[in-house]
Parts: sequence; structure tokens; C-alpha cells
Amino acid sequence: MGRSQRNYGGGKQSGYGSSRKKNRRSPQTESLPHMALTEDHFRTTQPARVKQFEARNPRQQAYFDSIMNNTLTFGVGPEGTGKTFVALAAAVAMYNARQIDTIICARAVVGPGEDPGFFPGEPLDKISPWLAACREVLDLHFGKRAVESMISNDRVRFVPFSLMRGINWRNAFVLLDEAQNVTPSQMRLFLTRHVTGSKMVVDGGLAQKDTPDNVENGLADALNRFHNKPNVGVVQFQNCDITRSPFVRMVVNAYDQDGIGRESAHHPKDLVAA
Repeated sequence: MGRSQRNYGGGKQSGYGSSRKKNRRSPQTESLPHMALTEDHFRTTQPARVKQFEARNPRQQAYFDSIMNNTLTFGVGPEGTGKTFVALAAAVAMYNARQIDTIICARAVVGPGEDPGFFPGEPLDKISPWLAACREVLDLHFGKRAVESMISNDRVRFVPFSLMRGINWRNAFVLLDEAQNVTPSQMRLFLTRHVTGSKMVVDGGLAQKDTPDNVENGLADALNRFHNKPNVGVVQFQNCDITRSPFVRMVVNAYDQDGIGRESAHHPKDLVAA
């Protein structure tokens, strides 16, 4: 029995069965061909507790709409504004509407000042801690077991820059998370993987840069190059758009009072205004 069928029997939770019970199969899928569950089943089975995306402020809605209407969208602003969450909510909506076949997440392996040491395993294992936020959002929308099976069927992929050269992303939603930590050459590598039919989203906060000061900021460079190009949207979030918690909004405002991490100080001049 193929792996995809073994993970998708006739379980009660979200329609996903247990991989430990190989002989339990729902009557609805008993007669289906081997690959029948790799498309429709993923798209039509969702946890009942998950609601459709509802923007919590006008800029979140503008961000969502830009993703839907443009080939490339930049979501830029302070922490806690929902940049990653909204982007992946759009990815889920497009996936369930059959507008894309794959959801891909990428991120530079750079941390905020501390070296966690050597991560064991293969390249994909090494990048997984850096993409935990993306995985958490996908788990919320699809359910954890569903995401695990989608990963095993290459419907959800986490791609490190070390494996990106030579890849072409077809009919995919591709998110570059925390893009303030990529270099211009990495940004170029990421953007040139696009194939017609795919959507690309780049999110980050220019004030949250974790790379050394002498390393050029690939996000700022890309904003300067593309903000007035066709089929490219730029949505800049402000402190008032922080939705994570009132406490986070207070913290960001407190640090911004003396310019520490002030987001607007890092933006190109024509992007500062909301």
C-alpha cells in the first residue's frame, strides 16, 4: 500500500486516518485508484474549527488582496502585524480553490545574534527550526496530521537556500519569510525561481535585521528595485497594525521612541508613508 494511502484511511479527525491501522479504509475510498487522494482529499478535508480568513485591520485586508491580485507582494513592517499569517492564509485559500498545487516556504538561516551551534541531520532538517512559524500557521489551517502528509507528498515544502539553485516553482505559492536577513544575491536567486502560474510573497521587517551591519539588506534592495513595477504589490504595516497583543504594541512603541529598531527609519523615503 502506498504511503499516501496509508496516511489517509478513514479516520474520524478531519477525515484523516491513522498510519498505524493499515487495513482500515473508508468505503468511499476503497475503490479509488492509488493516486486519488493526492489532490482532492487534501483540498476538501479541513478541520471544522478553522474559519475563513478575516482581516483584523484594513492593512491586513490590503495585503491579502495584493497577494491575490499580483505576481509578487512585499509585506513589510514591525513584528506582530500578521505578515506570515496573512500570507499563508492566502496560500491556503488558493490551494483549496485549486489555483496552486504546492505551498513552499523559504527563509535564510540567520538568528538574532546568538549562534545555536550545529544542527544535525540533512539540509531540510537543519532549516526546520527556522520555519517553525510557517509550520504552525499551516497546522492551524489544515491540521497537523494533514500537513505531515502533505509534506510527504510534496504539497508543502520547506526549502533552504542551499538547495534552491536550479529549482523551478510551477503552480506554487512561494513565501520568503523574514526576508530582512537575505542578501541581494539570495533575493535574486529566490525571485528567479518563479514560473508563470505561481505566486510569490516576501515578508519581513527592515528594523529586525539579524545580519551584521556590513551585510547588505536584500529586502531593502528589492523594495528599491521593484516597488513601482507592474504586478508587484507593496504593503507597509505600521505599529498601529500590530495584532499579536496590546503588550507587543506597547513594547514596539517603547523601543521606537529612541529610534531602536524603528521600522520607518529603514524604508526607502517614498515607502515611508502608509
